[in-house]
Amino acid sequence: TTDLTGADGADGSDGATGAAGSDGTNGTNGIDGTNGIDGAAGTNGVGITSTVDNGNGTFTLNYSDATTFTTTDLTGADGADGSDGATGAAGSDGTNGTNGIDGTNGIDGAAGTDGVGITSTVDNGNGTFTLNYSDATTFTTTDLTGPQGLQGDPATNIDTNLSQNTTTGVITYVNESAASQTANVVSADANNMISVGTDGGAYLESSIAEVYDMTGGQALTTTFGNINFATQGIVDVNYSVSTNSITITSAGRYRVTYRVTSTVTNNTRSGVEFQLTNNNSVVPGTHSSVYHRNIDVNRNTATVTKIMQLSANNVIRVQGRRYSNNGNIQTYANGSSLVIEKIN
Repeated sequence: TTDLTGADGADGSDGATGAAGSDGTNGTNGIDGTNGIDGAAGTNGVGITSTVDNGNGTFTLNYSDATTFTTTDLTGADGADGSDGATGAAGSDGTNGTNGIDGTNGIDGAAGTDGVGITSTVDNGNGTFTLNYSDATTFTTTDLTGPQGLQGDPATNIDTNLSQNTTTGVITYVNESAASQTANVVSADANNMISVGTDGGAYLESSIAEVYDMTGGQALTTTFGNINFATQGIVDVNYSVSTNSITITSAGRYRVTYRVTSTVTNNTRSGVEFQLTNNNSVVPGTHSSVYHRNIDVNRNTATVTKIMQLSANNVIRVQGRRYSNNGNIQTYANGSSLVIEKIN
């Protein structure tokens, strides 16, 4: 057959609106947009730079713009007391306190009854003793004599000996057991002045020599010269003397003293000086000097003492001279001496 399809009919009227369909699935997020331009900077804020505790419950706030603000008293009310804590461990003992002042003495107690003492004891001569008490009672002991002792040694077997060495002076004692003991009469220490005599006893040797000038008149020139001592005083065996010297014959320690009195016979002021010599050598520490003014005050004395360690045959002299001006200076009669004494 032919196509039986007829021509399209006219469009019908729109149908009623259908119900809304379900939402579709969300689409994928789009790419972020470019950041916008920064806005203008805001004004700086004001901050707190420091806070000060004023110690009275208030605080002062110091701001960054140099202003300050002080609070009111912020001290809160006292809280309620807490419960007592557990008892702590005992502390170390404290340092003792200073002793207190002594209290006033108490009143003396009543006197006690006198005790009974022994006033005397009597030896009755029969081994008993009678004790006499202060209350007038007595007591006599039994015989307190002990048994007789054994017969003592008759001392007929004792043989001792005492002897002395007359050369050394040592005393030797030998007892009954033949043991010997010694005693030194003279010490062996150095520089001991005591020696042993011919009989072994201690002997202190007297040792002194003195010479002096009785005539004077010896002129003193500008050159040192030996002073004359023509008169001998005491001269012991350990010395020999001449008109101007003393010679030592025994070595030892000596005390040497010289005294020279000089006089001026005109009105010229002059000085004189003196010294000791040992074997013609000047002895250190023995210089002396005097000064003469005129014939009205015309005498002066120089004196020196020197301790010297001397050897046998040492010769001791005194020298003098005029050391200034040209006055007539001479020794004065009975005014000069030289004394040497052994002291060790």
